[in-house]
Amino acid sequence: MFRGLAEWRVWLPRTFEQAQNIGYGSLFIVLLTAAFAGGVISLQTGYQFTGSIPVYFAAGVIVESIILELGPVLTALLLAGRVGGEIRGRVGDDARD
Repeated sequence: MFRGLAEWRVWLPRTFEQAQNIGYGSLFIVLLTAAFAGGVISLQTGYQFTGSIPVYFAAGVIVESIILELGPVLTALLLAGRVGGEIRGRVGDDARD
């Protein structure tokens, strides 16, 4: 590990490239999943609370549940799957060579 620190001109650009692939490359699928999850939660909330609470309160519950609780969990699951798939694809390519 300490010998590798001297080769920072090699690993630093690769680190930024991988960070961009993981972060920016996963943005579309994360936003798409969050939109569908928000739609499902809003439908379920509207069905469950019809007539018993004001609409603005239901909207606040939906936003809080997506941003604070469900969003980070779905993002972590999607990123873990995507990164794991990339690693498996590269290992599989190396095994074929």
